[in-house]
Amino acid sequence: QAAAQVRRRVADPPTQPSLQSKRVLCAAMSRRCTVVLVAGVVALWSTGVGAASAPAYIVPRDTEVSLMAKAKKVEMCAMAKNSEVDRELGRREIANAVGGNNIVLAALEKALNQSQVQVFIMEDVKNPGFIFKAAYPIIFAIITVIIYGICCWTGCPCCRCCRACKNKEPAARGMICKLTLLGMVIVALAGILAGGITTISGVGRSVDGFDNVGCATATVLDTTLSGSINPAFIGLLPILKTIDTMDQNFNNGSAMLDDFAKIIDSTKPIEDAVKLASDVLAVLSEALLKADNLAPKGSLKEDLLHECVLCKNLAGPIITANKALSEGAGAALVEARSAVADALGPAERTQLQDSLRAATSTLVEFKVSMRDTFSGFVEEQSSVDKFQKIIKKQGVLIGLVFCIWALILVLFSCCGTCCCFAREKKSDGQYSATPHRIACCVWGCAFIPIFLCFLIGGVLMVVSTPLSAVCDIMDRMDSTLLIDIGPGIGLKVEGDQGEMLQDIMDKCLVTQDRKSNANIMDLVFSRKPDGTKETTRDTMVMTLTGPINMAFDGLSKAIGNGTMPSMGSNTGILALRKLLGKNPASAFVLPVKDKINGDSRFTAMMSDTDLRAGVAVSMACADTTPDGIEAPGGGSAAIPGINGFVAKLGSRGLQSGPISTGRPCLKQVTCTNPADLACQSGNNFIGLKAQVADSNKYVCRRFLNADKVTTCDLTLMFWNSVTMTWNNDCTIKDISGKKNMYTKDTYCTMQEFEDYLKGFDQVMEKVFARIDTEAGKLGPEINTKLRNLVNTFLITPAMSIIDGVTCGFMPIFYRAVVDGLCFQGVVGLRMVAKSYVVLSFFMVFLAIIMYTFWSFAVSNYNAYVDALKKSGGSH
Repeated sequence: QAAAQVRRRVADPPTQPSLQSKRVLCAAMSRRCTVVLVAGVVALWSTGVGAASAPAYIVPRDTEVSLMAKAKKVEMCAMAKNSEVDRELGRREIANAVGGNNIVLAALEKALNQSQVQVFIMEDVKNPGFIFKAAYPIIFAIITVIIYGICCWTGCPCCRCCRACKNKEPAARGMICKLTLLGMVIVALAGILAGGITTISGVGRSVDGFDNVGCATATVLDTTLSGSINPAFIGLLPILKTIDTMDQNFNNGSAMLDDFAKIIDSTKPIEDAVKLASDVLAVLSEALLKADNLAPKGSLKEDLLHECVLCKNLAGPIITANKALSEGAGAALVEARSAVADALGPAERTQLQDSLRAATSTLVEFKVSMRDTFSGFVEEQSSVDKFQKIIKKQGVLIGLVFCIWALILVLFSCCGTCCCFAREKKSDGQYSATPHRIACCVWGCAFIPIFLCFLIGGVLMVVSTPLSAVCDIMDRMDSTLLIDIGPGIGLKVEGDQGEMLQDIMDKCLVTQDRKSNANIMDLVFSRKPDGTKETTRDTMVMTLTGPINMAFDGLSKAIGNGTMPSMGSNTGILALRKLLGKNPASAFVLPVKDKINGDSRFTAMMSDTDLRAGVAVSMACADTTPDGIEAPGGGSAAIPGINGFVAKLGSRGLQSGPISTGRPCLKQVTCTNPADLACQSGNNFIGLKAQVADSNKYVCRRFLNADKVTTCDLTLMFWNSVTMTWNNDCTIKDISGKKNMYTKDTYCTMQEFEDYLKGFDQVMEKVFARIDTEAGKLGPEINTKLRNLVNTFLITPAMSIIDGVTCGFMPIFYRAVVDGLCFQGVVGLRMVAKSYVVLSFFMVFLAIIMYTFWSFAVSNYNAYVDALKKSGGSH
């Protein structure tokens, strides 16, 4: 496992609104402000990811609107009134407008889908009481037309019979009547002045409100597109620009991939060095675990009743050495290099691009939605711009026109009244025509302003009623209300998406903590297979940066104090080398006691108190003290050699010459007593030992040269300073450029097997020294250059996006819109509407006074004229 851990496959290096009316405008503002920011953000991160073509992340229109937003923000915010908004007054006016029942809110709460909202609203709108309350000025305007149509006929000379209060004889009015008339005119004057002042104040409030909304809208568009410093928000265009750069960096031929390919190619030797060391340890481990080495066999593959204790005992040290290799600086360099290579392999890059483009497509749509929705607020000569100019200029002008018109009528009324006071009759007793003619002009000309004020006031009432309902919802908006009206505005409020919407609403849009600047990626989450939540931030960090960061963290841990630790001096490696170099394998090839006891050839020997010690004799001639490893019996006692047993057996007879070429110390005896069964059994044991020593059935796994036939001696590996390569490293390069080792198993004798294992001491010295050499040369290349490359092109841009998607600007904008649009704009519109209605009523009052005055005055005049005609006089 440890060997496999450091032999990871490295990926191949890369080759190459328009708004049509005031009502539509305000409705768009209120609805978009509430819904687009919330629903758009949730949709951004909840959309599924799939293959996608490269989108146009940023288009010229985005830059154009962004620049216009900056300019408009400067312009509008300079005009905006920053005085404290009287929210309580605004709430009372909004509440008065919606009455006891907000029909829009009620419809949204009852509706199960968007199509039902209009149905429920229409049910309430059909109520006569609601219609009268919302449109009574328009009803009065119609009544005014009807009454005027009737009264105007009485002004014609031919319709004198239709007039009320006509006199057959002139009748002068007393001073009380005249003073009463003057008082009523003065009351009308005061009412008209109050109405005019309220109209101008309401228009000013609306202008301030729409200026504030214009400032807030331009600010939020600028912030949404370009970002802000305080509160910190990265902005959609910087996000998309960063994503566009990251996307392009994944394309073949990009500067990032070119630099990446150079570093990957130049650091290949460290991978080769680590892989070579790993392969050497694997070959050693596999050779030791061969069955023929663990239990030596004879020429006919028969069991020779011995075992290689060293072969089994080296398994632990090899694992330790493998662990040291896998946790060392060399393997950490390979791991970091491989992690980056895997993350930026052709298939992985394509998958990353597809995921990036698919996820970003919703972000692009959100950007387009924000841009197109609010661009009308920042464009010159747009419908919104024209509307604001109309409100500022013509709104005030129209109010002044009506006020001046009304004041002129009052002044004429005063003139007529004064004429009545001063000279109702001339010096000759003739009634003056001036008072009734002035009065007729007043009530006749009052119709137009009365009708227009009623009509305009009624229209403003009608428009402001649904806007007030929407403002009431916006002012009361919180997560609970959003869940209640969610189905009605087309939001999915069940399950996880509902929970995310509530969090975004409470922590982003309507939070009361002005210092809060929550990260949207912490509020949006998905579910792991076990059902636990995982925030989008955690998902993106792990997906984009997790494997690479883990690899470099492992490298930092391996490097420790900043210097590359030497593998050649690692205690685990040195311990294994010592075991191989200082402990001859033959000293650890020992008889298996149970097998010896069970073999009849050695029964007599095992019964002999002197010769039974042979069962602990190794295949070494002399006694051997283990170095760095325990003796088979435990402790550090010497392992008995063949010489001691041969000496004991020699005391039983005449010793002959060596019977083994592999071990000359193996000698049998001619037993002095032919009946000495123990002596004969001892000779059998010496014969068995000779078979073990001379067997050629041990397995030595040899490295091969490039011809894959001849064997390669890895102890001869060296660095060629001319070709700048390692020579005689027993590796063969395949067509992909990857270096592999090839081996073959050959039968060998025990002595050859012993020399084979001992040779691994020198082999390991060479291969681990090579790792140290390459790590020293290439460590900075990987730990510094590759890390900087990854940080520059991947980690830093990704983290800037992840950390920058905050929502601290939303509540500021939202409250500014509610204050400006609702508590100033809509309340101002209602003030204007009410002042127009009040103005109309006082002008109606004035018209009634003047009509009554005219009726009396013209009746006296006509009666006088008629009497004069009868008497034969002239006037």
